[in-house]
Amino acid sequence: MNPAADALPDDPLDWLFERLQDVVWADDPRRQIAANMLLFIIALVSSTVTLGATLVLAFVFLSFGSIGVARFVWHLVRG
Repeated sequence: MNPAADALPDDPLDWLFERLQDVVWADDPRRQIAANMLLFIIALVSSTVTLGATLVLAFVFLSFGSIGVARFVWHLVRG
């Protein structure tokens, strides 16, 4: 891992957009799993939103995380 790759660039919005892309589809399935599991846990323990919104967010991030897990397993099976 290149530590400079995760450093904040001149434009923080570009950095945020790149991190959010990891949620939907990262080049490395492990990054996708990590991004989604972090947001899933935050959504579950968040007390600043309603229960319905918390459940919807948790479901969305769990779904994307499950896709990442499936991609990671497929990557391991293929070698």
